[in-house]
Amino acid sequence: MIKDLRADYPIRNLCQVLEVARSGYYYWNRGQASARELANAQLVQQIRTVYRANQGNYGSPRITKALGQSGQKYNHKRVERLMRLEGLKGATAKKKKVKTTDSEHEQPIAPNLLLNRPAPQKIDEV
Repeated sequence: MIKDLRADYPIRNLCQVLEVARSGYYYWNRGQASARELANAQLVQQIRTVYRANQGNYGSPRITKALGQSGQKYNHKRVERLMRLEGLKGATAKKKKVKTTDSEHEQPIAPNLLLNRPAPQKIDEV
């Protein structure tokens, strides 16, 4: 927007109206990436390498640990943010359903021996 209007208005006024630092505009205008952007791009490549080496099973905690074991210390939140931006997700385990009774068996069902008895009157009577 500033680029389009700079022929009609001074850049100082445009930056002031849009609440943008002039130095930031000139830096952006040069088209150079910041040191942080370059470091993030390099880290994304390392994250992709670890992610692919483990068939997409590793999430951000494991990738952070793997990078740490190779001598590169990064915050887990930074790794998590970059993975989210790149669309990388670790595989999640399927929940196991607890199965305690098999009612679909061929065995005969035991008869209820207490059905025709009178109710117990004291403890340990049955």
